[in-house]
Amino acid sequence: MKLFFQKACALLLVLVLSLIFLFSCGENKQYADGVSCEELMNTAKSVISAELGYTDLGNEQILYYFGKTDGYNDVCLRYSVRSETIDEIGIFHSVNEERAQEIGEHSEKYLAQMKEEQGAFIASYAPKELSKLEKAEVRQFGNYTVYAILSEEDRQAVFQALEERLLIRSE
Repeated sequence: MKLFFQKACALLLVLVLSLIFLFSCGENKQYADGVSCEELMNTAKSVISAELGYTDLGNEQILYYFGKTDGYNDVCLRYSVRSETIDEIGIFHSVNEERAQEIGEHSEKYLAQMKEEQGAFIASYAPKELSKLEKAEVRQFGNYTVYAILSEEDRQAVFQALEERLLIRSE
């Protein structure tokens, strides 16, 4: 009888966890669509642990790495001007979620290319920074695509702040 009770409890627990998982995966978040990338960059920079000074990635570099502007209608890409850090944040606003996914794929390729082309160089002059590049991440919030080359703490803080800024709360 005790074995039957244990098996029943285990089965019930698996069923409850499965239902929780199914309902949480089905969550359809809605994000705002009218926030400029510059405003979002200011939000991102406000939660970074240290103000390191950032500058824009030039238009030529943006076109080289991310292609023509038909997939996005607003962009703000900034990187640290200090040589001892490789911090970089990119925010794109796309015309629709499909284009945002494409920009996400371009961002993933950009990060992979950076790892391949600059990984050894970064390891030689700033080895502590290499983990930022290895753990760089791309996320999508509706029509916005964001990539971040930051410390774990800063990266998570940036993504959380941007999601809070863009998430439309149903009441």
